[in-house]
Amino acid sequence: MLGWIMAWAWAFFTAIAGLELIITRGPWPLTNGWFVLFSGLSACPLTAWFLRKYRHINFRPWARFTVAFLFVVAGRLALMIEGRAGFLPTFSSH
Repeated sequence: MLGWIMAWAWAFFTAIAGLELIITRGPWPLTNGWFVLFSGLSACPLTAWFLRKYRHINFRPWARFTVAFLFVVAGRLALMIEGRAGFLPTFSSH
């Protein structure tokens, strides 16, 4: 039950955060919010339900978590390669 709640929380949080980044910073380059949005969609239990029902693919919870995590890592790597940010986020106010 806790995993299900956490999956919904992650999907909800990242959907809002990703859309906010896309709206405020624009859709291009792709790293602005798309990776976060796709991370949430891959972790969402509703996505797993749709895949199971319509594509007969059983997207296990550990696989959803792994894909969601890899989307976040890919987004951070893309930012690092572009030179817009480091791999680890900084939380300083400077």
